[in-house]
Amino acid sequence: MEGLGKKPLQPRPAKSPLPYQKSHDSVSDSLTKTGSKLTPMPLDPEKKAKLEGLIQPLMQDLGVELVELSLHGTGGRPSLVVTLDAPGGIGLGQLQTASKRISPLLDAEDPFPFEYQLEVSSPGIFRQLTRPQDFARFQGSRIKAKVHQEGYETLQGELLGLDEAGRMGIKTPEQERWFTPEELVKVNLDPEL
Repeated sequence: MEGLGKKPLQPRPAKSPLPYQKSHDSVSDSLTKTGSKLTPMPLDPEKKAKLEGLIQPLMQDLGVELVELSLHGTGGRPSLVVTLDAPGGIGLGQLQTASKRISPLLDAEDPFPFEYQLEVSSPGIFRQLTRPQDFARFQGSRIKAKVHQEGYETLQGELLGLDEAGRMGIKTPEQERWFTPEELVKVNLDPEL
């Protein structure tokens, strides 16, 4: 039956021998992260604290800071996002080393009853500021702040830091303004490019 134009059947690619797969090798930078559509998923506060307690000592040994630990969904497999930074910024090599150290820890801990992907990333140049130490570290930097007092407002200016009452100050071209943590919707670094 040769010459009938039929191609021989090709074997299908083999499937993973594991019933589930935890990919712990995704290292992304801020450009990839900000371009993706990540949807936050709830992460149990106790589980988050436990994971942070396990990951933080490994990161201190590398001279990097654990900025955030979060769980995000992208439609298919959720991602455990570990955001790291270092004085002067974090490099790709440091992110890769961190990923290689975190991955076996997560394999041993097996924190979730579902497949997930590890994403180790930097906070990027437009880093979100959320913790008191962020506001202290970046005092004097240019920021963009979305705030809510009598309505929503977006301000750009110089971060003045936190006062004794925990209010964040921003110096805009017009004036200095102070906001309570409850009035802050989102605060990001806003470097001039």
